[in-house]
Amino acid sequence: MKRSREITLTAVLLSSAVLFAQNHAQAALQSQKSNAQKLLLDSVRCDKLDVTGVKTALDLGADPNWVSNTDSSVIGTLVSGSGCWQYEHVEKPEQKGVEILQILLKEGARGQLDAADALFNPICYGYALFTGALFDSGHFSPTREIEGMTPMDIAA
Repeated sequence: MKRSREITLTAVLLSSAVLFAQNHAQAALQSQKSNAQKLLLDSVRCDKLDVTGVKTALDLGADPNWVSNTDSSVIGTLVSGSGCWQYEHVEKPEQKGVEILQILLKEGARGQLDAADALFNPICYGYALFTGALFDSGHFSPTREIEGMTPMDIAA
């Protein structure tokens, strides 16, 4: 009888230890993904444009299609931030923005972008390379009308 209790107790303890280890591993993975997501969002900010940070975050499991509770996507944050690039102390912001956009797209990012809003800042501030990269992404067509105007009409 005593041997049976010992076996039962050992089985319960072992089962509990395995469950604890699984929960701990799952929590660690969630924490890593959360940290990776924070790094990605921080890296696309207009005052950072950190290409290495974007790559690292994606390697750590950040979701390039993440959408905030305010419906802002990672690409949307990058594109809308292009309006403040000229005010920040980031070297070659347009080139970094293009590189980040291409990395995100390669990783499958498909942010929800309103065409008129997305093109406004890059066109308004004369970011031809970034605007071209947006067109190349397939999100927009240079001839597609946005509220009755083509992107070239908007740029003019």
